[in-house]
Amino acid sequence: MLCGAILALGAVLYVVAQGWIPGRKGQPRRVKPEKPSPPPPPLPAGDLTIVRETDGRTLRVVLTNKAAQGSFSAEIISITDKRGRSLAVFEEPWPVPWVDDPEGAPRPLSTDEKARLNLTTMVYSDPGELRPRWWWRFQSPHGPQRVQCKDKRHVLVTVRITRAGSEEQISKSFDLSTDIDNRPVFTAAT
Repeated sequence: MLCGAILALGAVLYVVAQGWIPGRKGQPRRVKPEKPSPPPPPLPAGDLTIVRETDGRTLRVVLTNKAAQGSFSAEIISITDKRGRSLAVFEEPWPVPWVDDPEGAPRPLSTDEKARLNLTTMVYSDPGELRPRWWWRFQSPHGPQRVQCKDKRHVLVTVRITRAGSEEQISKSFDLSTDIDNRPVFTAAT
């Protein structure tokens, strides 16, 4: 009797492990895995103008809403070197803070309204060090994060901008580097 119960339990466990569920008329059918949800739609071309700006050692992104009023937020989704190697570990994307709102919460923008995002700031090590170093400092949910790049001082940062409510989004990459005098250089990569 105990052997029969063990065999029946083993059969049930085997059916569950294989993903079989009894169908009509005792016929087994395999459960299909759910399809992943499609990616969110991109923001329509021309709805948002994205311009870069430098203010000393701070690099900013200026957004101009060209469509109807909407709320927008931005987050950094990757930081890599020129070879594509990751320079930062992301458990979740890092919100990009607005100039006047360090939290980076969604911001309502009416038509033709502009808003500035603080993307990063260049930070130098102590001038008394034998080999001075510099970093790009980004805000993250866990506080300021420093990214030092040793690959000819180029850092590729990808920012995703999302319209709240509709989940429309656009991603833009920026190449951060320095010139011969160690001044920040900020170019759009894509």
